[in-house]
Amino acid sequence: MKHEKVLIWLAYGSMLVGIKFYPVYFLALVLAITLKRRAQPLASSHASFLIRTFLYSLAGYTISLLLASSSIGVYVLILVNLWIAYRCIFGMWRHLKDRSI
Repeated sequence: MKHEKVLIWLAYGSMLVGIKFYPVYFLALVLAITLKRRAQPLASSHASFLIRTFLYSLAGYTISLLLASSSIGVYVLILVNLWIAYRCIFGMWRHLKDRSI
């Protein structure tokens, strides 16, 4: 159980750092997938939350890339990054209180 808690903190931290350094963002996905496969229900819910965050943000990054020719793409990219930060902080708060998502 303690091992799972550390992995969850690492995954959330990797996702937050990954906002600035994108290769670390994929590490968060690998940690979440690994955790989901062999975790208790509490850790599994956090892993699912991280995986969904990754997939939705990937869609947001794709949209911002498609809109990169206009100035709207930059604003979409900023919004996606803020959304990721919000989701990670919310997930960390829920994890700190030992609540599932």
